[in-house]
Amino acid sequence: WRSEIPPGHSAPRGAGAPGLTEEERRRSTLFGVFPTHIASQAATLLASFAIPIFRAGEAVALVTALVVLTALNDVGASFTGRAMGSSQMAPALSPNKTVEGFAGGLVICILAGAAMGRISFFEPITVESGVVVALAISLFVPLGDLAESTVKRLLGIKDMGSVLPGHGGVLDRIDAFLFTIPAAYLLFRWFDYLLDRSLSSGQR
Repeated sequence: WRSEIPPGHSAPRGAGAPGLTEEERRRSTLFGVFPTHIASQAATLLASFAIPIFRAGEAVALVTALVVLTALNDVGASFTGRAMGSSQMAPALSPNKTVEGFAGGLVICILAGAAMGRISFFEPITVESGVVVALAISLFVPLGDLAESTVKRLLGIKDMGSVLPGHGGVLDRIDAFLFTIPAAYLLFRWFDYLLDRSLSSGQR
């Protein structure tokens, strides 16, 4: 079929538009596909560590603790960094991350982890294991953010997609969990919290 372009209008500039140079077409295709591919691979990796946690006999307590501690660390670091942050951690990758913010998130997260050990809802987590998990999460939350910032800087993009308007792609929302889920899995396994619920129910 023959298509007509109305006078005064130009053809859209997509990946295959003749007005684009070869380099522009290559970058357009790369930026459209690569973030989606990374998000897919990240989701697959996280699922491999998250599924055993969801299958644990105390899955509700463990998942809630993981999500709450990750969120508190992220929020605490952000709040502290905005209030008193002055020493940048990695200015070339993430200018907004500061040493003061990291310290604030660490303190808040550890206090929350210790408190969870005294709340029956979070059993089998103890004060000791809560502090250890909180410490690991505090170390790995910024690593996830910095890892994603590195990828975005290499690609020359701001957001890893546009699935969530105003918030970027899926990877922009789950970056804090990129390393905290695997870390929590290893610690929960070390503390022997990951007994399969089907096995635990069969032993009763």
